[in-house]
Amino acid sequence: MSSQDYSLKSRNQRTTARVLLIGGGLVAGTVVYATLPGKSVSLDVLPLVGGVGVAGGLAALGSIPLFIAAGRNRRKAAPIAQVEVGTLAAPAYAGATPVFGPTLGLRISL
Repeated sequence: MSSQDYSLKSRNQRTTARVLLIGGGLVAGTVVYATLPGKSVSLDVLPLVGGVGVAGGLAALGSIPLFIAAGRNRRKAAPIAQVEVGTLAAPAYAGATPVFGPTLGLRISL
């Protein structure tokens, strides 16, 4: 797979993970709010409400592996080597002002 493929895959996984996290959190939060003391919940639907709350919590927890996979694919999409161009202040023994010289470096991510 190319770097662009990994980048696209990472973005899609991150979006899916966010949807699962927010959606599951909203569902679980709504169930918790609906079952607070003082709210009237029929005993007939209480198992259903509990099941929906658990499903929302599991959906939110299911987003964690997607976030991990998205991070892994983002690292795979990163460039392996980078060329750095800059200047280096060399010590000047003859005068008080530093002497600058061009530098060229190569950073390799392993």
